[in-house]
Formats: sequence, C-alpha cells, structure tokens
Amino acid sequence: MTSMWVIEPYRYKEKLLTEFTYLVQVDMGGVPATLFNIVSRRQPLAVAYLRDYLETTSLNSNRNGRSRE
Repeated sequence: MTSMWVIEPYRYKEKLLTEFTYLVQVDMGGVPATLFNIVSRRQPLAVAYLRDYLETTSLNSNRNGRSRE
C-alpha cells in the first residue's frame, strides 16, 4: 500500500491556512483479506494522528512565545 501527503497553503478570509490531502494507492492482488482489513482500518488514523500532533505542537509553540503564523 503506497500513500502520500499533498500539503498546500491557501487563504480563506484573510487567514493563511493549510490543506492536507491524503492519497492511498492499493494493489488488491496477493494480499490476504484479513491483513488488508487490519491495515485499511488503521490507515485513515494517520490523518487524525497528524492533526493531534500539529495541535499539540502549535499549543506548545505559543506557550514559548512563538507566533502561529
């Protein structure tokens, strides 16, 4: 299973934001269904883990006097 992130900045109502797109390519041949089901259930959690990490890092940076921009 191959995956990648596309991370792009964009502006919305004068705010600089970041858009994350998560792409996954799956080859169904030769992979046992049980293994595929286990991995495919956990794969989308990568997005949630990244969000949690970025929120925590952003909060810690603000406490140290760094700008969020």
